[in-house]
Amino acid sequence: MTLLVALQAIDAIVLAGDNRGTFGDPRGFMAISDVRKKVFKISHYCGLGIAGPPDIASNLLKNLEQQLDSQNIVFADDVTLFLRDRFRTQYNDWFQQFPMERRPLMGVIIAGYEKGFTNGEMVPRIYTISSEFDYAPMLCDQGFCLLGLPLFPTYLVNRLYDLSAPKESVAALAEYIISETATQDPKVGGPVTIAVISPDHGYRELETGEIANIHLRNKEQMRKLKEYFSGIG
Repeated sequence: MTLLVALQAIDAIVLAGDNRGTFGDPRGFMAISDVRKKVFKISHYCGLGIAGPPDIASNLLKNLEQQLDSQNIVFADDVTLFLRDRFRTQYNDWFQQFPMERRPLMGVIIAGYEKGFTNGEMVPRIYTISSEFDYAPMLCDQGFCLLGLPLFPTYLVNRLYDLSAPKESVAALAEYIISETATQDPKVGGPVTIAVISPDHGYRELETGEIANIHLRNKEQMRKLKEYFSGIG
């Protein structure tokens, strides 16, 4: 299974995902793999998170960044339209013998920046496209988007997310949402990937050590909160 989180900060967009893949009946035994990368750079100003059968996803993403670069497609609106056409064409070719409801489900978050109409400003964008809706682009205009297992993460976002927070705080929240969900649902887990996309520096994935430090700081904050409620602190 999958959990993807896109959160807009005051100065960037944070895109994060777990790395867990599960196989088998989720009501019983499941095989687990924690090496399924789900967050990718696709242009200087855009990142992509993908949820669905990993082998199909890999085929859809094959050479994608190079194709976008060769056509000078870097901004979020154009990237989304390109992906909509590419993914729809591939799916209709591969699964034309199946009705829509029997095709493998594939969901995508595109997070990045678009050029505005005034003063060269850069406008944050978060889109989703999915096989369920024939890859129609959907704009997430509330500042965040969740894909995969949204129930518990939606609660956390509604309680903790602030659109005016800086990217460092939002990256910490993204890590917390995924790690905390993993404690409640075994279909989420493994290493967390976090990318920060900013209008100044573009796409950057955080190093493993940076994410580990974020996780430790989050654990320390949770320890303090537990002590507060226990009456110890």
